[in-house]
Amino acid sequence: MRAHAVYCHPKEGSLTAAIRDLVMQKLKHSAVQARLIDLYAEGFQPVLTPDGWDKYEHPPSNRAAVSDHCEHLRWRDTLIFVCPTWWYGLPAMLKRWLDRVMLPNEAFLMSDAQNKTIRPGLQYMQRFGVFTTCGASWWLTLLVGAPG
Repeated sequence: MRAHAVYCHPKEGSLTAAIRDLVMQKLKHSAVQARLIDLYAEGFQPVLTPDGWDKYEHPPSNRAAVSDHCEHLRWRDTLIFVCPTWWYGLPAMLKRWLDRVMLPNEAFLMSDAQNKTIRPGLQYMQRFGVFTTCGASWWLTLLVGAPG
């Protein structure tokens, strides 16, 4: 098993950081090959530039700005997110990571002369997990709906 964990929280020492550490510890103790990307610590650039947009549908040039992240995706069979729930959704940084890394010819295949519809990519992914924290009270979460 090869697990790729994507961690997204700006503050070290948070509850979410403790969960990240526990997840990585459990993976290690289970003899899982594991990699961790900390989006804030690495300074992930969430902004899609005009040049990036022009290249978006044109592999392999669409990978240039996020090639290391794409390589991590290709390496793993398990994808794990560790993040807080903010405003009942993903943190903006993680949403932008998804937008920038889940590219045509990586996460999905565009329609072409032989295929009229978009087709799934990531066929090698076998497992997916999300560990999230939520600061809202139980009753409010129940009223609004459980996030995720």
